[in-house]
Amino acid sequence: MALTHHIIFVALLVISVTAVSPATKLEPKQTVPTSPAISAAAKAFTDAHNKARAMVGVPPLVWSQTLEAAASRLARYQRNQKKCEFASLNPGKYGANQLWAKGLVAVTPSLAVETWVKEKPF
Repeated sequence: MALTHHIIFVALLVISVTAVSPATKLEPKQTVPTSPAISAAAKAFTDAHNKARAMVGVPPLVWSQTLEAAASRLARYQRNQKKCEFASLNPGKYGANQLWAKGLVAVTPSLAVETWVKEKPF
């Protein structure tokens, strides 16, 4: 069966609720905590979110491996069910940003975040 349109589903719960704290003077023996290395896609999503947040004076966020795992589970579940029922998402600990793209649209992290931002002005 030939499909005339391809539907791309992008689910991302992205970003933790942990904001980056303002810069503080470090004592000589203190070290700056480092976050684990993240993928280029994760960095692109985080950068795009933080750009949008900066435009409205909201502090930047950092990538969360925990949220990444939760988003992956949700995306796999919806893929395996061969459906995406946004309303069926149970209220839980994390929010969700979901985006449908039809056809051969290249959905970049920047495009996804821009689309989400346009849904509701800050």
